[in-house]
Amino acid sequence: MSYHNMPMSLFANVLAGAVDDTVVDGTGLRGSYDFTLEYYAGPGGRGVQEGRELAPDPNGPTLEVALRSQLGLRLEARKGPVEILVIEHIERLSGN
Repeated sequence: MSYHNMPMSLFANVLAGAVDDTVVDGTGLRGSYDFTLEYYAGPGGRGVQEGRELAPDPNGPTLEVALRSQLGLRLEARKGPVEILVIEHIERLSGN
């Protein structure tokens, strides 16, 4: 994946989707960055199945290895407070 003009706080959100967990930006890096991250995320989705995209290399590095070797970043498991949004009630809009 190639990322352009990506702030680390937004990249943390991208990683959260990839690892299916909360990821908090603890890099302290400000600004936006251009970079490429290559890793094996699984057999591929619909584009691969339909022949529109190349299948990923199953011998490629895992996400954690790629983060460390390609970007010098690491995921570190911690427990701590995080902000969450709780929706307690929702109603349909009226016709007006």
